[in-house]
Amino acid sequence: MDSALLQSFSLDSALLQSFLEALPDACVVIDSGGRVIAVNDVWRKLPRRKEAAAAASDPVGIDYLALLQSSTSDTGVDRAVIGVKAVLSGTSDHFEQEYIRPTASILRWFRMTVHAWQQQGTNAIIFHRDITSEKLGRANAPTIEQEFRALADSAPIMIWMSGPDKACIFVSRRWLEFTGARFEDQLGDSWVKLVHPDDRPGLLTAFHTAFEQKQEFAHEYRLRHHDGSYRWVCDRGSPRFDAQNHFLGFTGSVWDLSEQKRATEDADRATRYARLVQEVAGIANSATTMREALQRSLDVICETLRFPAGHALLINDDEPGLAKSAHVVHIKDRDRFASLSEMSSRMSWPIDVGSNGEVLRKGKPMFRDILEDARSPERYPRAQASLDAGLRTAIHMPILVDDKVEAIIEFGSEEWLASDQEVIDTMVASGERLSRFFERRRAQITFLMQKEELRSSAERLFAMAGRLVDSQEEERRRIAREIHDDFTQRLAVVSMKIGNLAGRDRASASGELDAGLEDVRESIVAVAGDLRDLSHQLHPTMLALLGMVRSLRALCEEFQRARGIKTVFESSACDEDASEQAAMCLYRVLQESLMNIAKHSNASHARITLTRQADQLEMRVRDDGQGFVPGGDGRQGIGLTNIEERVRLLEGKLVINSEPGSGTEIVVCLPAAPQV
Repeated sequence: MDSALLQSFSLDSALLQSFLEALPDACVVIDSGGRVIAVNDVWRKLPRRKEAAAAASDPVGIDYLALLQSSTSDTGVDRAVIGVKAVLSGTSDHFEQEYIRPTASILRWFRMTVHAWQQQGTNAIIFHRDITSEKLGRANAPTIEQEFRALADSAPIMIWMSGPDKACIFVSRRWLEFTGARFEDQLGDSWVKLVHPDDRPGLLTAFHTAFEQKQEFAHEYRLRHHDGSYRWVCDRGSPRFDAQNHFLGFTGSVWDLSEQKRATEDADRATRYARLVQEVAGIANSATTMREALQRSLDVICETLRFPAGHALLINDDEPGLAKSAHVVHIKDRDRFASLSEMSSRMSWPIDVGSNGEVLRKGKPMFRDILEDARSPERYPRAQASLDAGLRTAIHMPILVDDKVEAIIEFGSEEWLASDQEVIDTMVASGERLSRFFERRRAQITFLMQKEELRSSAERLFAMAGRLVDSQEEERRRIAREIHDDFTQRLAVVSMKIGNLAGRDRASASGELDAGLEDVRESIVAVAGDLRDLSHQLHPTMLALLGMVRSLRALCEEFQRARGIKTVFESSACDEDASEQAAMCLYRVLQESLMNIAKHSNASHARITLTRQADQLEMRVRDDGQGFVPGGDGRQGIGLTNIEERVRLLEGKLVINSEPGSGTEIVVCLPAAPQV
């Protein structure tokens, strides 16, 4: 009925009911609050749910919107409620919607039309017109069965119908297109064969329970698609009754949930993967050792990605003193992976075979096809054991610190993952988080080692400083004694000789005077020579005058002359091979070494060699004395300490080779001057 025509009527309450009963369409009148004021008999007989049918028999005063929602499970009912509310609120004066309702034998189409209507407390009038024939394209359908089939085949979802014995008696064209099955093959209980085997028990339980209780049911399961895959669907069924309320079976609708499920699973998967990377990052932030970080990461990765086995190879442990195994594992079913675990436990470093060998050499992650690897047992020895354990993909991730592989984590999956970019990205991101922890841990270890080295160096410096002060004072006392006991007395003797000559008679023979003066001259020359030697000990000026090689040779010759120990000096190096600092260091080292030979070795021979080898200048001082055990008593003399510190300052290397009865060899290596 036209909206303008409706507004022209003015009915009292008595005439309202007569007016509604005269209408051919189902009709209901409601007030501004949505409560039913009046209905006609056609409206009472509209197909609706069993629980809503009782309320519809005497609807006056009840909430029409609530009744509308309880009448059907159609998803379009929410839109209808919104449309009715819009008319009641005055937002709209008209609303229209089409919907489907199942009946005992067919599906029927209706058009719901809502008009604003202000008549004696009324606010809206709602018509429900049966448009099934219109939808079928003909005024009179030949048979009810044909009507139902045509309507079901035109529906955008899959429709099915069963008899009271639970046997399928009809499936729509959409069902046949989806499954690729023939109509006759779906009758009875044959349709169940298309349901995924894991989902059949649950579906049949829900189906049989609904039949026994004659109630609606809804169930999700996987249905085989015509391409051979299984897709998730939602199946909703409702019981059918005839006019005498005899149970006729069920009518149901099925729609494809695959895209919805896939979107949900993809979102869940992305969330799980992102959370996994965060958890590994949290482990990297809270772990205290590399082994702890690897073990906890293996556990969380295997649990999140459902890997049955995980293995980590810790190449450079940050706790080497504890002598732990290089292997860290996560395996729940140890019997299943016994053979693979045994082979893995025999692996040692460096690895030169298999996937881990490739990862160690290349420093890049690898996703391997285990089936393909099993064909090359010489290259991948563990592939067959992995295949026997039911694994399909092997994942190997390097943990890098400054492009050096510090550890390798590997996982086995029962699925093919080499083309799964999300898994690859997640694993790479997790490996990067662990690499950052390893970097921090290595930096921490280096810092602690440097701190300990600085502490030890400071202690050595303090100890050496004390010994140097003592040595300096001892050297000063020696020089003072030498000057007092030697030079002072010798100069006193010279003075006495000069005094004797001065007191002689000038008339005496000139020969005696000349002899006395010569004796004085010789004494003064001897004192001057010894003073020069003492001066050279304090500062070797001959280095500047003679050069390094000749100064070292002169030092050896002077040592042989003064100590009586045969000393051989050989050199293939030249002065240009050493910087000024290196030349001074070698001179002092040789001076100190010769002094130690004279004081402690009881040697009869000494041999000194000086050579240049590439960018190193090497000096060896060897004696045939009694030798000693280096550091055997836990102490080191001031002489060797002086040598060690001098060499260290020039970033050189000192090696002391000695055994009791086998003499002593001191080897000094210093950076050589660049060759021009």
